[in-house]
This record gives sequence, structure tokens and C-alpha cells, in this order.
Amino acid sequence: MMKKLTSMILTGILCIGLLTGCGGNTAPTTPSETTQAAAQYASALDLLTAIASGMTEEFPAAGGDEAHDTEGAGAYDIGTYGESFQYQILVDQALMDIVEPQAATLMHMMNTNTFCSAVMELKDGQDGESFAKAYQTLVQSNHWMCGFPDTMLVLRQGSYVITAYGADDLIQDFKNSALALGAELLVEAPAEG
Repeated sequence: MMKKLTSMILTGILCIGLLTGCGGNTAPTTPSETTQAAAQYASALDLLTAIASGMTEEFPAAGGDEAHDTEGAGAYDIGTYGESFQYQILVDQALMDIVEPQAATLMHMMNTNTFCSAVMELKDGQDGESFAKAYQTLVQSNHWMCGFPDTMLVLRQGSYVITAYGADDLIQDFKNSALALGAELLVEAPAEG
């Protein structure tokens, strides 16, 4: 009898706690709240990890450079491993020159054309829209060898640019996750020009 009573009391307390939490703030998000949300990421890796965590599609993924490779999103030192970063992410030297040397990547383990993403921080005074336009040109002019991705996109969150190309279902999932975190869509286009 005592166990039943204790269970009922604990269940009641739990229900009250859950119901109290459901009365959250329903006020619309203001631009300053979005900016504050964007500022909460201390690194490109933190932001990419948050985006990947919000995705619903599951696929074998890995990220990072030769020294930081890992399952899931990984840190990428483009100051040291810039050549491989350029090849994998499809950025040229002009784009490399306007981003900070620390980035993060997440790619499909079997074929980067299926899914490839990166987060890079723009150097002070650099423009996300210009980056997005140049990146779109690079991706759409790439000569694909093993099939080609459906969609490419560039988003911005604070000082970070977020790039991705691949199968449309994965790109849409990635985009929706990034938008839910407060990112702004700069470019979304077919990967082939």
C-alpha cells in the first residue's frame, strides 16, 4: 500500500512539473533574440554539431581533418589542411582567404556527393552574400565524377557561413535544422548549373 501511495505522489509531482513546463513563452521571436541565439556558438564545430543533432535523417557520417577525424561533425584546421579542405568542400583560394582558419565539416562516409557540409567563420568585414554567390558558382561549375548532388545551399548564422551540397532529402533536413537554430538562407539552388 505504501509503495502505491509513494508512486502516486511521485507521478502527481511529475505531471505538475511537466504541465508547468508546457506553458512556455509563445511570444514571437524578435531579430535581437535570433542574433543572441546565433552568438551562442563558440566555434564552427559547436554550430555544425547543433545542426547535425537536429537532423532527422540518419546516414553514416564523419567529419574533421586528418588530425581531427571523427564520426559525426569534426573540427577542420584549414590553415594546416587547406588543400584537402578545398577539394572536399569545393572552396577556392579566394574563399579560403576570407574565412578564419578553424572550420568544421560533416560528410557522408561513402560519397561526399550524397552529403557534404561545412561551417566556416568569416573574417571581420567579409560579406556572407558575396561568399554565397561565389560558392554557388564553384559548386555549379564543378565536374562531378561519381554522380552529382541534387541541391546546394549556403546559410549564415552570425559570423558563420554554412555550406552544404548533396541529395535533396538530406539537404532539406540539414537546412530545416539550421533554420530552426536561427540561420538565414542565402542561396539554395540545383548543384548543377
